[in-house]
Amino acid sequence: MTEKRAVFGKGPALEARETAVVVSTDGESAKVQLQHISACEACGSSMICFPESGRLPTIDARNQAGAAVGDTVMLQREESPRIAASLIVFGLPVATLLAGAATGGISGSDTQGGAVVGGIVGLALGILLVRLINQLVRRRSSLKPSIRRIIKAARPIENPATGRQP
Repeated sequence: MTEKRAVFGKGPALEARETAVVVSTDGESAKVQLQHISACEACGSSMICFPESGRLPTIDARNQAGAAVGDTVMLQREESPRIAASLIVFGLPVATLLAGAATGGISGSDTQGGAVVGGIVGLALGILLVRLINQLVRRRSSLKPSIRRIIKAARPIENPATGRQP
């Protein structure tokens, strides 16, 4: 096993593992439906992953294990892209809000009103930039989670030696 790079210099990179069920496949990619696990119940942030009660999110994944529809699989995500995504999603709007407020505050005679308007414009610009970056990043397969292994096959797997199902 190769050693992972450190995240911000603090030990080996962590990997997030999740359980999912394959709902469709298309070549080397698959759509998978994330599943609740026991850790989800105790997590205070589970509403972020599962925003609508009763509905499990469906995401795209790289099908490296050759999973078929109905298989329960283990997904794996590198932690480094998730940290960078968090910084973009939360940091960029805050940075553009502050930049807009500073620009608006020094640009006119009403510094307080200018700062408010500039901050609102900056925040809107930051949100639009996050949406644009999201659309660009969605297309990159290297950032999608990978199906690393099949936990439970939906269909019996044939024995390659005999050609029969167990």
